[in-house]
Amino acid sequence: MPIGDTSSAREAALALGLGWSAAEMVGRYRHGIHPRNPAACKSWEGRNIPRLSYSSRTLSSNNDLFWLAAQRLIVLADKLGLDDLEGKGKAGSIDTRIRGLPGEIRKYIADPTSTSALEPESFYRLLEDWTQLARLELGVRSQALREAFSFSGDLADLYWALPVPQRHNLPRWAASWRKMLYKIPRVIAGLERVEPSLPPYAFAAIKNSLEKWQKAHPSWLRDADFTLEQARRLSEKLGEQARIWGDILKGERLPEDYLQPNDRLWIGVLVTIAFITILSLILLAFSVMAVGAFQAILWVVVPFLRSFFPGLPPSAFMTTPSLGEWLALGSIMATAVGFLVSTGVWFFRQLGSIYRWLRDVFTPSFVCRRTLVPWEQKHTDKGRKR
Repeated sequence: MPIGDTSSAREAALALGLGWSAAEMVGRYRHGIHPRNPAACKSWEGRNIPRLSYSSRTLSSNNDLFWLAAQRLIVLADKLGLDDLEGKGKAGSIDTRIRGLPGEIRKYIADPTSTSALEPESFYRLLEDWTQLARLELGVRSQALREAFSFSGDLADLYWALPVPQRHNLPRWAASWRKMLYKIPRVIAGLERVEPSLPPYAFAAIKNSLEKWQKAHPSWLRDADFTLEQARRLSEKLGEQARIWGDILKGERLPEDYLQPNDRLWIGVLVTIAFITILSLILLAFSVMAVGAFQAILWVVVPFLRSFFPGLPPSAFMTTPSLGEWLALGSIMATAVGFLVSTGVWFFRQLGSIYRWLRDVFTPSFVCRRTLVPWEQKHTDKGRKR
């Protein structure tokens, strides 16, 4: 789906980051805003609030970077012109409260008992109302912007909407994990709709990792007989994968940034070998064409000339041609030379495109390998849940 006339690639990139940030904020809140506060970590008072409904997910999560996520949401909203959804003159509007959210979060981090403004229900309702308005506003501008905003929230929720595995909630965590796996095909469908809005190689990297994580259903999860350590390890792996997705969608890192020096070296070697091979085949084809053209001159052009010059002796090429013969042969040669020159110029101009095309053929496989966090365990877990 190409980006519409009323939006730009830059706006689409901002919408991707905005959708991710909104879902991440809710997820981090559900995991506890203040890790240094033991009571908050134990109570998980926000764990029962639902996910934001601006995307199509039904899944939960935490980190001390919550304030940064809130700040990013404000900045991205400003860049997209979403800072006046209800009118700046309205007292207590959603926009006004959203813009004050980072300050409230700072107060909460300094003293979790200092304010009740961040109670789970009120916090969720604030973000829910605002994201609904933002999605409508983006949809009015461009379907591509709305798709980008919703997709990034859907992708973020694969991790951020999962509950944190704890000893008392392992059955609920397992059920949420299975639901998450079933929803991955819909996320892939959303990814395909926003492909034109993604940075180079991001589509291949995200799709590859989603397809691999769709199979993240180890035998111990099927048997429903697993330890807390197993659940935490699998959840942490998905968290590492989600950080890569988030960094790409928020524009903090490009997919190519994950390549290692050896990867770039191998890409260069493979591209060079393929380029030389293709160039050799093209030159071989031109040589065959040149030989064929020479044969055509002998078998077709010469008899054709003889039809105009019936007195031309068989040994005419061993004698001095007449002026008419020179003119006829010169016009043919000029045409042939002009064709070869124009073909050569066109081919020379295409060399850069061929090289870039080859690079785009080989690079995605290396990017996919470096941006994938494998979920499989290298060792056998023999522990039993307690």
